[in-house]
Amino acid sequence: MITEKTTPAIIGLMHESALSMNLPIEECRGNRSKNYINWIRTLDETHKIETQESYNFDIVQKEFACSEAGILPKFVLVRCHLGHHDVHLLDITNGNFISHIKKEDFLPAPLQNARILAKNYNYAFVEVYEDKILLVRL
Repeated sequence: MITEKTTPAIIGLMHESALSMNLPIEECRGNRSKNYINWIRTLDETHKIETQESYNFDIVQKEFACSEAGILPKFVLVRCHLGHHDVHLLDITNGNFISHIKKEDFLPAPLQNARILAKNYNYAFVEVYEDKILLVRL
């Protein structure tokens, strides 16, 4: 169920999404490029505090072009240190949006689980696939 505090971007992506309610959690065993990791980690510096923002995701496309048959994560969640927001939600497959999620905003179960993990300082960010949640360390 989506609450009134949910941003329009989240409502749209969850109607489009076919994520299972309980995705298995795995640690990333493959390497992620420094370029990709730095881009994800600098979202606080490069994006204003807005509800959602369209963005060119070429860097993500390039990162996954050769790995695992080019399978992209559906979403990426990363810690946010801007104001009343706690995570950035990158919607990669449904319109290339970056949503700045406020602490009080509700996310559906699989994304809420990923959000909790993304706020953990043991991980750089979390990638959410159709069939799993992948924890990425530095």
